[in-house]
Amino acid sequence: MDSYKTLFEDNPKRNYLVESKYTEIERENRILFEKITRISRKKRKEESMERVRSLNITSRRKQVGRVDREGECQDVRENSQAKAFHVL
Repeated sequence: MDSYKTLFEDNPKRNYLVESKYTEIERENRILFEKITRISRKKRKEESMERVRSLNITSRRKQVGRVDREGECQDVRENSQAKAFHVL
């Protein structure tokens, strides 16, 4: 067992390869962490924008209801005018 341990401890090439491998893994982990952080910040920003837009939901609903009622009134007027034309 001691010979196995000394074989790898005294092997500079292997030490270099292992060290470069760990360095590459650390670099890739850092890049992934930065990407995750960027995505998380983007989601938080979008969520905060959604909350701001939702403050106007009541007024938007009122406006949509008003537009719908105006459209229905116009449809009723047009239908009654068409019926009156056909009656005459």
